[in-house]
Amino acid sequence: GWDWHQENPDLESVEYLGKYYDLVATLEKLNKELWITEAGSLSGSLNDEFEQAQYLERIAKEVYDSGSFKGFFAFTLHDEAHLHGTDKAELGLVKIEKLGKDNFIFGDIKKAFTSYKNIIKNRD
Repeated sequence: GWDWHQENPDLESVEYLGKYYDLVATLEKLNKELWITEAGSLSGSLNDEFEQAQYLERIAKEVYDSGSFKGFFAFTLHDEAHLHGTDKAELGLVKIEKLGKDNFIFGDIKKAFTSYKNIIKNRD
């Protein structure tokens, strides 16, 4: 499994120390079953839910179309309570709501949740 929680969803042009690599081709050389286990925009929905949804759609399409991956998982299902109030608090596909000092509940789904649901539905 490879975590891809970055700003750039392009797996075929990954920059490292000023050079660009085709990560898909590099991973295929390992002759292992490949999974993307944490797909998501680095900022989640912090800036914009639409951007988060577009990112997830783009990387899911690239992974599926490559034919190289056997698994794909979005990061993360819901926002995380322990990150509430930080710039990492909105990475999930479902909002959380704070109730009182230390209580949280699941809130509304985000645009990226609907996108992910449609990605799964359309790939069956």
